[in-house]
Amino acid sequence: MVRFVAFLLCLGIGCIAAEELRANPIRKVVTMLQDMQKTVEAEGEKEKELFDKFMCYCNNGAGSIAASIETAGAQIASLTGKIDTESAQKSQMQQDVVQHKADRTGAKTTIQESTAMREKEAAEFAASSGEMKANIEAMGGALAALRKGLSASLLQTSIGQTLRNILQHSPLVDADDRSSLLSFLESGESEGGSDQIIGVVDQMKETMEGDLKESTATEETAKASFTTLMASKEEEIVAAGKAVEEKTVRVGELAVSVATSKADLEDTQEAMAEDEKLKANLATSCSTKSKEWDERSKLRAQEVQAISETIEMLNGDDALELFKKTLPSASASFLQLAATARSQQRQATTILRRLMSSDPVHSMNLRTILLGLR
Repeated sequence: MVRFVAFLLCLGIGCIAAEELRANPIRKVVTMLQDMQKTVEAEGEKEKELFDKFMCYCNNGAGSIAASIETAGAQIASLTGKIDTESAQKSQMQQDVVQHKADRTGAKTTIQESTAMREKEAAEFAASSGEMKANIEAMGGALAALRKGLSASLLQTSIGQTLRNILQHSPLVDADDRSSLLSFLESGESEGGSDQIIGVVDQMKETMEGDLKESTATEETAKASFTTLMASKEEEIVAAGKAVEEKTVRVGELAVSVATSKADLEDTQEAMAEDEKLKANLATSCSTKSKEWDERSKLRAQEVQAISETIEMLNGDDALELFKKTLPSASASFLQLAATARSQQRQATTILRRLMSSDPVHSMNLRTILLGLR
């Protein structure tokens, strides 16, 4: 509409020369209006093409942003699950390291205590077995002497003393027999005393030999068990140390991974927030652009309609007849050629006023043209 008024303003200030007014000015105006209409419609199509491209960007951009937001949401869920899982693993690993260290310390303590106990048992076995071996040897010598015959001089030796100790402490001799046998050892005279003593000593020797054998077997079993225990505890110490080292490294790796995942999560959340903000801004911008386009399309349609109606009005018989009546005669053509732009404007104004009075339907458009000429 603005361009239409500008065109008529140009007409009002002398764009159409006197010669052109004499050569059917109505047709000239109509032709120029038709060209203007084509220009307006062409510009409208160009603007529509640009608007369609923008709306395509709105649709595609919104879809792209929505896909980015969806991807970010999936990444956030994945990173959150990863952080929770690795944090739990890290906590468990730290507890495992503490337990492995405690197991290693316990194994070392067991080795120390078991070694001390084994040394004590070995010392006790050495003492007891030495004593039993000495007693067995003494009993063997005493038996050999008794079988050769007991003499007073033999009773005064260590063999006699060994026999007295055996008779005094042996559970195989009752109280009555012990008294008579000890008396025999003092005097060397007692009927059947020698055979009875031989029997007692021989039986005690067999019992002590059996005890020594059993004690030796027990000692060997204890030594084997100790060796097995030491090997097991050494392996336990090595395994615990290796576990401590590996899990300590793993705890560090998990700590780094959790920190990295948290940083990625924060970046992804920020990017998602930016995408959501961009999506909202794009929706607002596209909505605004769409409203602006509707308004511009409406105004352009009104402009095209005004031009079309004016062309239709100027092409009418009434307008042609009115222009013919208004045009000066041939005798005044020379004066018209010299007319000023102001006189041309007055003539155009007069013509438009007559058209308004004869065509009420288009009076509003003609009134706008008159305002432009003023």
